[in-house]
Amino acid sequence: AAATELVLIPLHAAPHHAVAEIDALYDVYLDVIDKWGTDDILFLGDFNADCKYVREQDWPAIRLRSSEVFKWLIPDSADTTVGNSDCAYDRIVVCGSRLRKSLKHQSATVHDFQEEFGLDQTQALAISDHFPVEVTLKSH
Repeated sequence: AAATELVLIPLHAAPHHAVAEIDALYDVYLDVIDKWGTDDILFLGDFNADCKYVREQDWPAIRLRSSEVFKWLIPDSADTTVGNSDCAYDRIVVCGSRLRKSLKHQSATVHDFQEEFGLDQTQALAISDHFPVEVTLKSH
């Protein structure tokens, strides 16, 4: 069955506390199950989850990543930054079998508005220093 309700949990992680803040989302996950009785959850936002803030050796300590309950839809290889850096700061993480079935297959993406609208870097940075991330929910 498809998810008829879902919980959205946004996070804009403080860069130098990103590891602890992303890990703490696991506790939020447990609280949502306890309080609302659902595990159909999308975690999304600027997690600062790459480059100097979350390094390869940090991932095993992040329960939102190490638990197989969660699927990270925006890969580590993505670049969600407008500038010259190549970092996957912005992420979407899903859990819950009904919600997973309600997502359009392989629809999670980084929306590169700079390329889409033919903007130079100065114009793009006037909009944001990050590209939005998105995923499509199926209509049932």
